[in-house]
Amino acid sequence: AEDWHVVNARGNETRATEIGWVLGDMLPGYRLISSVKRAVGERDHDVLHLVYSDGLTHISVFIEPEAGGEAASVPSGFLSAGSIGVYKRVAAGHRLMVLGEAPREALRRVADGMTTVAQ
Repeated sequence: AEDWHVVNARGNETRATEIGWVLGDMLPGYRLISSVKRAVGERDHDVLHLVYSDGLTHISVFIEPEAGGEAASVPSGFLSAGSIGVYKRVAAGHRLMVLGEAPREALRRVADGMTTVAQ
């Protein structure tokens, strides 16, 4: 069991006014219920994790700075794994990954609606 190690994935809660990103065109019935910054793996930066919900389903948005020319290797578009859909894109020098048990159009709308705001 020497290969096992404990990872703290809790992160630090952040206020909506401090996250630097906003969903410009909110999906009807959805609201931001959580915003957390956390270290992931060996990255030298935190990943922002936003969660939107309508009370029945959740949509997660992960935002992290792109590293060097890495964005070119991350194609925009949809993936799916069972009932979970994933939409990826690059915006404002960041990689965005939106996932949830929601229609493709909802995931795309969230990803395309995320914009940076001055802090």
